Amino acid sequence: MATKKNNSYKTELRLKTALFYSVMILVDVLILLLLVKGFSSAYKFSYNVFSDSAKKAGSTDYKVITITTDDTSSSVSKKLYDAGLIESKYVMQAKLKVGSFSNKIKAGKYGISPSMTYNEIIGIITGTTAKLNAKDASSTSGTARENLATATDAKKNEKPSESETTEEPENNDDGEESDEE
Repeated sequence: MATKKNNSYKTELRLKTALFYSVMILVDVLILLLLVKGFSSAYKFSYNVFSDSAKKAGSTDYKVITITTDDTSSSVSKKLYDAGLIESKYVMQAKLKVGSFSNKIKAGKYGISPSMTYNEIIGIITGTTAKLNAKDASSTSGTARENLATATDAKKNEKPSESETTEEPENNDDGEESDEE
């Protein structure tokens, strides 16, 4: 009788051990799936931020979007998303922040199509040509650094060209006067 109890105890211990390892494997698989899904989502988001794509490339529909003076970049992104003009309002917000276009959005009514790329939409609502990825910038004239530079980078790192010297000399305290002597 003692051997039966000993055998049942060993069997119960083996079952508990097997159950423990099964649960651990299941937890490991779930963690791995979550990591893969997270990295996949992060890659897709990053790709969309740094590439230029349209929601519906062949669409001929246009919708009028009204932007007011007190609209923020997130509210503009939400308006574009709610109108069905862009795939992700978060990608648009990131593109506006990365390209330093958040403060350049102009109030008005704009006719925008889902066939327009993010950069085209940004160009329309800011009144500028939005060059956000290096591929577009380098294909223009070899001045990718100038096209991608933010206003702060341009003032710190680049000397003004002859056409830029006619602009307002607001921040000439960074050593530009010594170059003119």
